[in-house]
Amino acid sequence: NTYMCRPVVDMNQMRVEDRIGKIRFCRRDNLDSGRFGSVFRGKYDDKFDVAVKRVAHTDFVVDLDLLKSAQNHPNILRYYGSDQDIEFV
Repeated sequence: NTYMCRPVVDMNQMRVEDRIGKIRFCRRDNLDSGRFGSVFRGKYDDKFDVAVKRVAHTDFVVDLDLLKSAQNHPNILRYYGSDQDIEFV
């Protein structure tokens, strides 16, 4: 599915969040960044805490292959799925 990244304003915390499909995250909640993108703290379906990695479309296949090959690594989170907007996966 391709979605427009819709900013959502949380008036309680005065911050702007991005929502892509069922994934919601704030760019200020950056956990880490690296060669293939940035990782943010987020929510899936407004219930589950998730790590959201924003990856450019051109790097997605390479990054996904690396994630899948490292599923049992103690420092890498398990890959459950992806969603995308116009610029990022």
